[in-house]
Amino acid sequence: MARGANVKLTYYKLIGREVVETSDLMDWLNWAETADLQIDVSETADYHVSTVFLNTDLAHGRGSPVLFETMVFCRDSYEARIPEDQSMDQRQFRYSTWDEAVAGHAAVVEHLERQMEEAVVKAVESSRRPR
Repeated sequence: MARGANVKLTYYKLIGREVVETSDLMDWLNWAETADLQIDVSETADYHVSTVFLNTDLAHGRGSPVLFETMVFCRDSYEARIPEDQSMDQRQFRYSTWDEAVAGHAAVVEHLERQMEEAVVKAVESSRRPR
């Protein structure tokens, strides 16, 4: 028998907020044609945060399926105020469930907003110092 011949591929669909497994490729393809994979998106002047359903397991069968991802995309204005070693540009955060993805998205946005507030406070404080 050929290596991997008995491997059963699992596809994932999102029905409402529920992840549904299927081994039927045609069922999955039909669903994927019209599926809305966007879970949440947040925009500010300095960043774009997007959380999506990946519809494939990034854990590749090792442990709980990893099916959701939040990504951060920073704008140039953000990069100018945040040191490169603190930048969140292109950062990815991955989750197994809808609830984890929603909470993770909110936590990332909150972190970025707090980081921006701190950068503004530092800029204001440094502008008030005598030279």
